[in-house]
Amino acid sequence: MNLASKKGKKGKSSKKKKKGASKAKKIDLEKASTAFFIMPAEALITLRAELSPLASDLAVRAILFRYGFRSGESCMQRLGIKAKEEKFPEVLPDLWDEIGLGRLSLKKSKKESFALQLNESIEGNVMGEVGQASCDFTRGYLAGVISQLSGKRYHCREEECISRGDAHCKFLLNIKEKRGEI
Repeated sequence: MNLASKKGKKGKSSKKKKKGASKAKKIDLEKASTAFFIMPAEALITLRAELSPLASDLAVRAILFRYGFRSGESCMQRLGIKAKEEKFPEVLPDLWDEIGLGRLSLKKSKKESFALQLNESIEGNVMGEVGQASCDFTRGYLAGVISQLSGKRYHCREEECISRGDAHCKFLLNIKEKRGEI
């Protein structure tokens, strides 16, 4: 309820309207340069659990990857950030810290290929040790961020995962070659 429109005892506004005061405007998300919301890490488990009765494990993983990809891509579009591959070692760790999905470091880089290590993976931590790599949303988010930053379509594969019992998560990003990769 808008406090300025709250009525007092005699039907008059209980707050006086100041000169020049404007009404709150609805945010146009299409025109907004940055529109974000914060989501608890457990939401990723809940989303996976809600999708599981509806689709196979492979389909659920693909959906989470695609959701992550679109989220990462959209975030970079809205922020208007672009970077060349040679600048990724400088840009990615700080950018990833702001995103909040863990602590990222670039381990190896060669033309159109990157090896990234993620410590304290939020998704891996909330999933717990389940015996397999499980950072599907994070894989997608990384691929979306790198794709949008570079202007090239990247795919991301998780080689190591704390959900599998590894010490950290390790991702390999390459230019996407095959249709249908998750």
